[in-house]
Amino acid sequence: DKERAIADYTRAIEINPKYAEAYTNRGNAYSDMGDNERAIADYNRALEINPKLAEAYYNRGAAYYKMGDKERAIADYNRAIEINPKDAGAYFNKGLACDSLGRFQEAVEAYKNFLSCVSGTPGMGNFIERARQRIKELEGK
Repeated sequence: DKERAIADYTRAIEINPKYAEAYTNRGNAYSDMGDNERAIADYNRALEINPKLAEAYYNRGAAYYKMGDKERAIADYNRAIEINPKDAGAYFNKGLACDSLGRFQEAVEAYKNFLSCVSGTPGMGNFIERARQRIKELEGK
């Protein structure tokens, strides 16, 4: 239940206003409910507290992507990757965003980086296949 999660994270933040992960997690709950503006506000607060929180950049990028702001999404995925170069999700989502903007070379590079991060990771089969297929299509252009 997302509303209950939001209430719980809000209580955690009241107890410890410097708890960056609580802001990130509450932002995730807001995003899951479709309230990306509130989600972004929470990710921003998390990053004010901890500018090295790759998860907050990744999730804020996803919220921007959902809102159609793919340039800001890519910037946030890049920042998440700078902090955590093994962030497979940031590479995959960057690939999607670049692909949708017609930046095909960047998309291919992001998908290849994604594949190098996820080899042997269980539960990633659909994403791996999607990335491989898209690389094949884009490299054929």
